[in-house]
Amino acid sequence: VINAVCMFCRVFGRENVDDSQDRKRSRTNKIKSYSAPFRVDAIKRHNREMHPAKWNEYQQLSGADKKRFFESQVSRKISSSMISNTSIECRQFQIDKDIVEKSWTTCFVAEEDDDINQTLEAMGFDPIDDDADNVSHYQATIPNYLQFLSVIKFVGAGLSFRQVSQVMGDMKESLGLHQVGNVTRRKVTRFVRICCANLFQIISEALKNVWTFAIALDGGNKASVPYLDFRVRFVLHHMLFNIHLCACPMYEPHTGDNMTALTCRLLDALCIDWKKKLIAVTTDGAPNMTGCHVGMVTQLQRLSKPGFYRVWCAAHQLDLLVQRGLSSMFDEKFVHVIQGVTGYLRRQNI
Repeated sequence: VINAVCMFCRVFGRENVDDSQDRKRSRTNKIKSYSAPFRVDAIKRHNREMHPAKWNEYQQLSGADKKRFFESQVSRKISSSMISNTSIECRQFQIDKDIVEKSWTTCFVAEEDDDINQTLEAMGFDPIDDDADNVSHYQATIPNYLQFLSVIKFVGAGLSFRQVSQVMGDMKESLGLHQVGNVTRRKVTRFVRICCANLFQIISEALKNVWTFAIALDGGNKASVPYLDFRVRFVLHHMLFNIHLCACPMYEPHTGDNMTALTCRLLDALCIDWKKKLIAVTTDGAPNMTGCHVGMVTQLQRLSKPGFYRVWCAAHQLDLLVQRGLSSMFDEKFVHVIQGVTGYLRRQNI
């Protein structure tokens, strides 16, 4: 050990000792540091003069309690700091009707679900009626915003829903954060859905305030459920945004008609006049995407205004070139030679 600091200064700060008459300069609030060789008399003198009350309290403790003294104080300090910085308050998010009933149900509600209103309420979205008793928008209420914010941060860090529930319980127990409350996996799921819906609302507001935007689409079936991946790109306040919107489950075959219908449902919910604003679509160049008759991009181009751009993703083009080059190099003869060399090396007693 070369350097050390005073834990009394770090955890409690220097105590207010009435010695103003004897001092010519104001007392510093810096944390006291020590360098080797360490002098025990100097450390004790600093503790007696700068931390008399805490030093006396520390002296009365047993050896085991002295080891836990600063740890317990740090935990209590962290707990009170977290609670003071983020108050336990109720938050409400207002979500457009189309986002909840169109895009949200498209992404997260199965089509065979008969009672869609009950499903949305279970997700945390309460319908708000207008004067004519028609649903004007939806409201998501968060009774404990500290709990909600903690869950979203943990999920954003890469933890699974099960891990978030366990970490929240451990944090509550270790730091004494009873204000956090109990967090189940179902509650984590509801919080994530509400957070995503609010982000959809923010993106929708942004698309309403831009003159044009572009989207990038990519289908896949590597996950447990086939999906169609969406990205949206636009310029707002002189800044370029490239946002991953969602990976929307797609249970139907990946035909041009089905992908077009799914894309239209999502865009109708986010931007009602998207047909006037959509300027470009980027795809991987697959036939179901770019077919000249029923390809998805072709159908979107027919719905959009003149000046529409069709972009073939450069990464996919490079991938095809690499595959073609490797296929021409790694013919049957090459593979046979490599297998022979590998077998010979494995048989050697080295």
